[in-house]
Amino acid sequence: MEKVWSAGISPKDPPMEDNRLRQIGKQVAGANHHDQQHFKALLRSLLAILAEVAPIPAVIWMFSKGVIGIHHAFHVHQLAYRKSGPGEARQLISEVNAGIDHLDSGKAVALLELMVQEYGR
Repeated sequence: MEKVWSAGISPKDPPMEDNRLRQIGKQVAGANHHDQQHFKALLRSLLAILAEVAPIPAVIWMFSKGVIGIHHAFHVHQLAYRKSGPGEARQLISEVNAGIDHLDSGKAVALLELMVQEYGR
């Protein structure tokens, strides 16, 4: 069975080209995200973009970082082995998005900064 890991972003791959990701990266680099509403809006925007341009690699990455809970291991495994598709990945991303309001501010900032390090280059 072939895994989708190859569809993920590895250090050898060029950065994902999407101006929206770069704009979020610039805002985070400029420390404009420490206002609670602003950084949650940035996080929602980043998740929406990733759901559009790379839902499966984004879900696998988020699972590896603990953003997507262990109870979704089966679903992530299905995605990794191409037994399910982008629709299921987008559903998992939407669950993360739905939980943003319940995140502690510090955790939300840390998640945003981690995601920007990976995707907002």
